[in-house]
Amino acid sequence: MGKLLRQLSDRQERVRRLEEELAAAEQTVRDFDALGEEEVLRRGKLEMPAQVFTSTLPITRQTGEFLFTTEGEGEREDVTSLNPADIWATYGMTLAEVYDSLGRDNARAFLTAPYTARLPGGEALKDVVRR
Repeated sequence: MGKLLRQLSDRQERVRRLEEELAAAEQTVRDFDALGEEEVLRRGKLEMPAQVFTSTLPITRQTGEFLFTTEGEGEREDVTSLNPADIWATYGMTLAEVYDSLGRDNARAFLTAPYTARLPGGEALKDVVRR
């Protein structure tokens, strides 16, 4: 009987805490309604400014600055793991030119195991995923 009374008491306490949380949330909603949408948005921007993560490429950094950090409203952070795959010597080539530059054995390896095949001077898809 004592165990049941403890469980009942614990559940009643949990219900009381949840009712308090609900009352606080309802009060917050009423406060927001009283402030108006523009003021709520203004306060939200102050408390949680926009943040954008870009690769280290100049074009992505510029786009991130332009779109998300105008008027000091947000922050931009460079993240190297967002950089595209390094295709080094094959940059600007067509797929046919890439296969020709690989040679027969390397092209076959690239076709049969594209996840681990490495382009000349570049990185494998496996490296990009790990990064």
